[in-house]
Amino acid sequence: ASIFSDSFATDLITYVRPYPYTTKASNIQGYVAINLKESALRNMLSSTDPDNGSDFFLMSGAGHLFTHSDPAALHEPRPGGDGIVDSILRAKRRTDNFIVPVGGDRTMVSYITMPELGWKLVNMTPVSEYYKSIVPIRNSLIFVCIAAVLIGILVSRIVTNRMYTPFRPILRMAHALSGHQLQQEPHANEFKIINHVITDLSDKV
Repeated sequence: ASIFSDSFATDLITYVRPYPYTTKASNIQGYVAINLKESALRNMLSSTDPDNGSDFFLMSGAGHLFTHSDPAALHEPRPGGDGIVDSILRAKRRTDNFIVPVGGDRTMVSYITMPELGWKLVNMTPVSEYYKSIVPIRNSLIFVCIAAVLIGILVSRIVTNRMYTPFRPILRMAHALSGHQLQQEPHANEFKIINHVITDLSDKV
């Protein structure tokens, strides 16, 4: 059982178990009570929770709140609204997740049920927070794709120029054989120019 302390100094959680631990009331010789500061429990859970804009809270199987990531929300009757808590309490799975609107934002709600105690640790994270980690990856992929295309175009131009280079000596020789009478127009077809020189030489021979 868990008993809440209404201390003005601090919020306490008192956990009580029979001694020895048994299900038969006649065998109980006494009780062991442990007082735990709510802030200590919150800090312990916060140390394992990444700072990604999410909220968490721990509640009993009946929906009583033990701790909350936001101390101001500790005494709210239902964190995140009645719908979230009721959905978790009605769920038959010990762990699950679902998306619901919270404060106008789509929020991923995930929970896990602790064995024996039946307590439920609930985490609420806006869906937009998940996308924030994806945006840098997306931008990196776009940059890599653009760089790959530019490198491909550059390599293609270099290879094309290397393949085209052998025609230049042949064209210079064609000009020499024609007595520099051959006029090459801009963007003229080199194959036609060479063919014209060969035909002209054949006629002369």
